[in-house]
Amino acid sequence: VRDLSEGHINALRFGLDRRGYHAFNLGTGVGYSVLEVIEKFKRVNGVDVPFEFVSRRAGDVASCYADVKLASRSLSWNPSFGLAEMCRDACTK
Repeated sequence: VRDLSEGHINALRFGLDRRGYHAFNLGTGVGYSVLEVIEKFKRVNGVDVPFEFVSRRAGDVASCYADVKLASRSLSWNPSFGLAEMCRDACTK
């Protein structure tokens, strides 16, 4: 959340003196599988995450992750946190 809030603040500042529409991807620039996220969340937070394997739904993409190069160049924004920190911050236990 902290990375995203900083990215949004930088985007607002960017838009103050520019006209038109600008779109930026904010993310880590790294793709993770659902299983990688589950395992990292379990390990970092010491909790169980129940899950089951099911068929892919119609329209589900095979992979999706943010290309953050434009945000880095235009907004001087880069992610500061990795998957472990994101999982830790998301857990309310």
